[in-house]
Amino acid sequence: MTELAPGRSLVIWGCGGHGRVVLDAARAGARFDRIAFCDDDETAEGRDICGAEVLRGGIEAAAARGFSRFVVAVGRNDLRRRCWERALRSGLRAETCLHPTAWVSSFAAVGTGSVVLAGAIVQTGAVVGDDVIVNTAAVIEHDVRIEDHAHVSPGAVLGGGVAVGSGSHVGAGAVILPGVRVGNGSIVGAGAVVREDVPGGVTVVGVPARIPRTRS
Repeated sequence: MTELAPGRSLVIWGCGGHGRVVLDAARAGARFDRIAFCDDDETAEGRDICGAEVLRGGIEAAAARGFSRFVVAVGRNDLRRRCWERALRSGLRAETCLHPTAWVSSFAAVGTGSVVLAGAIVQTGAVVGDDVIVNTAAVIEHDVRIEDHAHVSPGAVLGGGVAVGSGSHVGAGAVILPGVRVGNGSIVGAGAVVREDVPGGVTVVGVPARIPRTRS
């Protein structure tokens, strides 16, 4: 049995479905002796969810109660970034959460506050920024670069040398071919196949992926 590191405590911001997945990953890693949730939904405060307390008073109260580290479990990138910044201001330290069944090359880098969930693969030379979600069974191939606050959804595949900009979202099952760049704040729809660079701030869908036309 893995010995728990004494005194290490984690608060997970967000107790919805994604938060419960992150809770499982944190428990599976057996690195904490105390894990709790906080959530902006006051009706959740004081509840027990999957054996973890939902703290009262938000992230600032978590810091006051002696929690030392946090991870934000919110799927929407803009909201997650705002939570991340507020948690840092509270004095907590961002924690990187790697599920033990994920494969992360020793020659890859995963930033602080990011999560790499069950069955995901992060290959050699890949760089994953801060506060990034690499979701269940996603594949991040060699030399991929994912900027801060992005989200790669379950089953998505990023080919070698792909670049994903800050705050971008790659949908479930999408494929981005090698060397393609996705600009900041863009969305790649579920199941899309991206063969060409995507500018910032747009949504692309389909096979091959295109920006949807609007009807006049």
